[in-house]
Amino acid sequence: MYAQEPNLRQIRLKTVADKLGCSVQRVYELMKEDEEFPIPTRYTARWVSFFECEIDAYIIKKAANTTGESIESLTERLLKASVFCYEYNKRVNKIKPAEVA
Repeated sequence: MYAQEPNLRQIRLKTVADKLGCSVQRVYELMKEDEEFPIPTRYTARWVSFFECEIDAYIIKKAANTTGESIESLTERLLKASVFCYEYNKRVNKIKPAEVA
């Protein structure tokens, strides 16, 4: 559908919790309970990280399942919303505070 470079950025546990809107403890629970939850990369006993693209895909898949919408349809809707927000912010940021009358 859309060709782009893969996002291989890794994020820490706290950032995953923030993206999901839950606690770090809940992320640990999801790691144990939900077979679809992304598997972290473990560097040391206390240092783990997740690929951000896998967390984003997990969120989209869960949202699609909740709404009954296809993943493709939801992704298209989110892409349109992202483009709208980008264009809106681009226009708004052109006006500097000193220019507002």
